[in-house]
Amino acid sequence: MNDVNKGVNKKSKAFVNLVREKMGGEEFRNFKERNEFIKKQKEFIESITRVKEKFLSLRIDNPYKKFKEGEEQLKNGVANAVIQFSEYGWYTNYSFSLIDITEAYKLLKKRNINEFDKYMSARIYEQYAEIKKSLFNRHPDRVGPLEAAFKAHDMKEYFLSIPVFLAQTDGISKDLSQLQFFLNNKDYSPKVSYWAKETPKMWLHIALCAALLDKGAFQKHYSQPNEIEITRHSVLHGESSDYGSKLNSLKAISLLIYISDIMSPRAIAFH
Repeated sequence: MNDVNKGVNKKSKAFVNLVREKMGGEEFRNFKERNEFIKKQKEFIESITRVKEKFLSLRIDNPYKKFKEGEEQLKNGVANAVIQFSEYGWYTNYSFSLIDITEAYKLLKKRNINEFDKYMSARIYEQYAEIKKSLFNRHPDRVGPLEAAFKAHDMKEYFLSIPVFLAQTDGISKDLSQLQFFLNNKDYSPKVSYWAKETPKMWLHIALCAALLDKGAFQKHYSQPNEIEITRHSVLHGESSDYGSKLNSLKAISLLIYISDIMSPRAIAFH
C-alpha cells in the first residue's frame, strides 16, 4: 500500500511541477488553450484521486488479525463438517482436501444421504491402496489382523471385516493416545475427548479432532438416537445380525485410518 501511495504522490508532484513551469513561463496563447489546460488538469487530478481512494478502500488495517479471523472461520467450518460426518459413521483423514470436505458437506446439508454416502465411499476407494500401505507401515504389530480384515473386505465378506476394523481402531487409539476410542467416562462421554482437547495445536488438526469431542455413530449407546443402524457395541456383542454391508465396511475403514492419521506422532508434530 505504501508503494501505491508513493506512486500516486510522485505522479501528482510531476503534474504540479508542470503546472508551475507553465504558469511561470510563457503565457497561454489564448483563453481556449488555457481552458483546455485547466480541464485536463482537473481530469488528471480527479483520476488520481479515484485511483488512490480505490486502493485505500482495499487497505487492511491489521493483516494478521484478518488472517487469524479467516483461519478461525475455516477451522470452525471444518470442525462442524467432520462432527456431522461422524454422526453418519464417516471420518475424514489427511488425504481429504478442503474441497472434498466442502462437497461432502453440501450433500449432507441437503439431506441427500445416499449421494453423501456415495461421495464418501468414492473418496475412501480412491485412497484405498494408500490407506492399507499407511496402516501396515505405521502399525507393524497389527499387520496380521489388518491384512485379514482388508482381505475379507476385498472378498465382500463384510461380516468378517467390520468387527476387525472396529477392534483395531480401539487398539490403535490405545497405542497412540493411551485411550481406547470406544471407552466412555462415567457420564458416557468418550474418554478420547480429553486427548482431543489437550493435544492438537494447529488449526487443521484441531478441526479434524473435533469429531472426537463427542460420540459419533459407531460410539452411540443403543438407547441414543442414531443416524445409522449399527454401533460398535451392537456388532461386537452380537446384537446386530444385518450389519455386513459394503457401506458399513467402508465407514469402518474411514474411522480406522482417521484415528491412525490424527493420532500419529508425525501428524501431531507437523500440525
